[in-house]
Amino acid sequence: MKAPAEEQVEAIVLTASTGYNDRRCGAVDPAAGTQVGLTCGLFAVNHCLGRAGMRTLAVADFRRFAGDGLYPEGDFDDSGLRRNLARLGCSFDMVSGAEHQELVRYVDGAGTLSMFFGDHALGCVIHTPRPRHWVALVPAVRGAGVTEVAWLCDSLFARPFALSTSDVQSMFELMAVSHLAAGDAGASQLQREQHAAGWSACPILPAPYA
Repeated sequence: MKAPAEEQVEAIVLTASTGYNDRRCGAVDPAAGTQVGLTCGLFAVNHCLGRAGMRTLAVADFRRFAGDGLYPEGDFDDSGLRRNLARLGCSFDMVSGAEHQELVRYVDGAGTLSMFFGDHALGCVIHTPRPRHWVALVPAVRGAGVTEVAWLCDSLFARPFALSTSDVQSMFELMAVSHLAAGDAGASQLQREQHAAGWSACPILPAPYA
């Protein structure tokens, strides 16, 4: 995993329509260019929307529509993200077990991962348990000499990270193993659901696919 070249970064960071840490959301540190407060869920959604050329969301509206998916501490759970996506006609489904590997099993001739095939795949939000955090995985901006297939967008950083096919496949394989191990350990249904929510990948689908 590496930071993209300067000219590649400009394609996503300096073009407002792509939405990387889009300052218009009202939650970006003007000096650092990174998130302010516990707003990573907002940014993960915005990274996917912006990369797909859709309008990004403001933090005040995001909090309002999150409902009880907004924690007292100020961050968001999956229901808060889902409610905000629903008002745009979008949805996401939490992937479980071996389904993780199916999302990244294939890469086409243009260097597109299977999770991004077609015009219906906006991106994928990923939740990490320790620390509790939301990030996004979006298709890399294609161009001459670009070999990366995806960009990992983390609002704690001013620039995205470029991932190769093997980087992404390794990440999703680890998620699959983690989910399957929880199921094999004799955990209750509630414990398995809590584990899945803690370390999860959620592809975003727009209407009419939502």
